[in-house]
Parts: sequence; C-alpha cells; structure tokens
Amino acid sequence: MTAEVEDRTGAVAAPMTSAQIRRAMSGLSIGIFVAILSSTIVSLRRLAVCPPQVPVRTECHVFK
Repeated sequence: MTAEVEDRTGAVAAPMTSAQIRRAMSGLSIGIFVAILSSTIVSLRRLAVCPPQVPVRTECHVFK
C-alpha cells in the first residue's frame, strides 16, 4: 500500500519510513515537554518575585 503524493512542482514525494515518523514524533514530544517546562519555570519565578498575599489568622476558631 503505497501512495504517491505530488507537491506544487509536480515532483512525487516518497512516503515516510517508520524511523522518520518516530523521529518526527519524538521531536514534537520533546518540543511540547520543553514548552511545558519553561512555562512552569516562569510561573515559579513569578511566584518567587511576587508571592500571593494570604491573610494570616492569629487565632483559631475551630477549638473554642
């Protein structure tokens, strides 16, 4: 089962081998991982520079 694909110039492109498909998929996966990791690092840095203001209770209302 081979499909011939023509581009705009009329040249016939060969189908990708399984090794080429794996390489393309692993490259996409690594790219997505790096994007997620970088957004996490930016979020953590933003929290370190400007931490959220959480009100602190001085007394406990649970044990009265």
